[in-house]
Amino acid sequence: MHKNIYLLSIVQMLAMAGPPMVTMLGGIVGGQLAPSPKLDTLPLACMMLGIGLFSVPAALTMKRIGRKAGFVSASLVAVLASLGAANAIRMESFVIFCLSLLMLGGNVAFVQQFRFAAAESVPPKLVGTAISWVVAGGIIASYLGPELGKRFKDEAETPFMGAFLAMGGIYLLASLLLLFYRNVEPPTPPQGHDEPRPLKEILMQSKFLLSVAAGMTAFGTMVTIMMATPVSMHVYDGFSLEQVALIIQIHTVCMYLPSLFTGYMLLRLGMIKMMVLGLVALALAVTCNVSGHNLLTYAVGLAFLGIGWNLLFISATSMLTQCYRHAERFKVQAANDFLVYSVMGLGSLSAGPLLKTMGWEMTNLITLPLLILMLVGIFLHLGKERRLALVGE
Repeated sequence: MHKNIYLLSIVQMLAMAGPPMVTMLGGIVGGQLAPSPKLDTLPLACMMLGIGLFSVPAALTMKRIGRKAGFVSASLVAVLASLGAANAIRMESFVIFCLSLLMLGGNVAFVQQFRFAAAESVPPKLVGTAISWVVAGGIIASYLGPELGKRFKDEAETPFMGAFLAMGGIYLLASLLLLFYRNVEPPTPPQGHDEPRPLKEILMQSKFLLSVAAGMTAFGTMVTIMMATPVSMHVYDGFSLEQVALIIQIHTVCMYLPSLFTGYMLLRLGMIKMMVLGLVALALAVTCNVSGHNLLTYAVGLAFLGIGWNLLFISATSMLTQCYRHAERFKVQAANDFLVYSVMGLGSLSAGPLLKTMGWEMTNLITLPLLILMLVGIFLHLGKERRLALVGE
């Protein structure tokens, strides 16, 4: 395996510690700073919105200045954003806090490019394994993020300010490690085999449509439920911050731990079966979540939510890499991430109002149509593949 894979996996441990910490604290801090209870989860939504807004600029920046320079620059911006969030808490500025988390989301958009950088660093048959190894770095991040929140929340002049200062230090370390990343250029393909096609032609491929739909479903379902969880637990059900942190840790571990096996499972089962398994896990998450408000149902539900996201997201990314030629990769990756993270941003924006107006159960149940549409999409794709196979015969 190329050394870039190991480096990106290590940096993923650090760079992805921010989202679980923000997930744990963002709604709570937002509740203290927001002018209205309906805006409690807006800071979290801003982080998710930042991922969508910066998804296209991230890919295009990589094309212009290279992956190494793009990764390092984005990590340094995350340092400044963390300091901005800490200062916003000190100043009691809801607007600055939201803007800081928007910029942190922008960094996540760059970090999401790690998976494509990993795919470019290995032969085609190892793409799924390479992506899994990088995503697996989130296992440590899932523990590190909430721990930063718990251990440093009272280590500054204002509650929760210290957690964001500590996060700035983590991002600074990540930027230093990324200096050792090596840009990789695949071998030049034979003449005429890498001519870029019109974007519309690429986007209308059945595989592309299915991979995007899987990414949308994975993130749309996961984010809507995950964003609502801390507020539902802490504000409405009265669980302690330590208990909320435990559930978020369980969830994020289950998001990334399957990555140790996902590459092998992709080789054995194929992408379509993995997508179906992901949908089953997400449906189980919803079922558990609507069955009660105790710590066990939260834990089991959020665990299945993480597993379902992992299976669906890695399958979607692996399929996406089969949809473009080398010269097309940046524009296709940009289009994919824009579509996927726009749905994620919509889910994060919806979580707070849904929870406030409809309750925890309906916030979960409203994701079921998305799962059903994805299953229909899989059957439509299989039907088209069969028809093409018959024509080929």
